Amino acid sequence: MNARLKEGLAEMADVIVESGMRFIAADTFHIEKSAAYMGLGSGIKSVEFVRRKNETLLFAEAKTTFPNPDKSEERFDAASGDIADKFVHSLNLYASIALGLRPDDISATDNLSDKNAAITLVLVIREHKPEWCEQVKCKLTLLLNRCAYFRKIWRPKVYVLNYDDAVKRGIAEAN
Repeated sequence: MNARLKEGLAEMADVIVESGMRFIAADTFHIEKSAAYMGLGSGIKSVEFVRRKNETLLFAEAKTTFPNPDKSEERFDAASGDIADKFVHSLNLYASIALGLRPDDISATDNLSDKNAAITLVLVIREHKPEWCEQVKCKLTLLLNRCAYFRKIWRPKVYVLNYDDAVKRGIAEAN
């Protein structure tokens, strides 16, 4: 691990607070706050952070609420498309950083990329009921599967959780 990574990890807090939720920050790259992302300008979207958890790279996005498709299918589709874009853009950005194409952030990915890892895309919706999560997951999976290269190359798993389930899975900690 190089010196810049050690410095970056030393400066990191124990938690990342997003959308009123406290996420565990161990082995985490705060991609949304990275120099590489901040320097891209408009048109590129990002998840909150990338976290190594065992043999998995979690690309995590946090939302307070999510549109109900029974009340507004148009808003549900737009919000789902936005999240799918964030996952795709973030994974591409992360890969470009890890490959050294964006040297300003390369050290921050060293600790996360040193082993083979499965890719998991996680959307945590704080106020969601567990029974509502499956519909959002199905829509995200459908949108991501339309992008054949993404599905075939990265083979991501998709999870949609509420805050309680994120705490149970060790992604977040209770407030």
